[in-house]
Amino acid sequence: MIAFLSSYAQKTLKMDASPVRLATLLASFGWLIFTLFGGALSDRIGRVRTFQLGYVLIFAWVIPMFLLVDTRNIWAYGVGIFVLTVGLGLSYGPMSAMYAEMFPASVRYSGGENRLRPGFFHPRRSLRAANRRSAAEGHRLVGLYRDLHHGPVRHLLHWRQPGEGNEGGSAGR
Repeated sequence: MIAFLSSYAQKTLKMDASPVRLATLLASFGWLIFTLFGGALSDRIGRVRTFQLGYVLIFAWVIPMFLLVDTRNIWAYGVGIFVLTVGLGLSYGPMSAMYAEMFPASVRYSGGENRLRPGFFHPRRSLRAANRRSAAEGHRLVGLYRDLHHGPVRHLLHWRQPGEGNEGGSAGR
């Protein structure tokens, strides 16, 4: 999202490249800080709740952020993307531990090889290729969905905290 905003500001809004890149770089440090904070927070309130909180903040901030960015003011652009990094950090912080808790190792490592396939960078082609492979070999698509970040968004409202009716105490799908 941040890479898109930088391109959007430079190409569509015709903002100067250097200030946009500097503001984007400074916001990326916020992303790093909030990712570390998100990981620590997930140890206290739960990985799924932290992940959900991050996405709620992102969804709530998207429209005000674009209103700020569209002013073509570099300070408004910087504030807009910096505040966005709060939600991004809260959603990225718990992600690796959450996946480790959600899926057994056999499923977690099933999608890595899909990056080597030509269709990986085009989701429709990638899903078609994965469906053909799945039909031929009987593999589940969980790894591919995880790699494309479709799984977290698709299941956002269906996850539960450990102990809320899930077997084994891990977060449910």
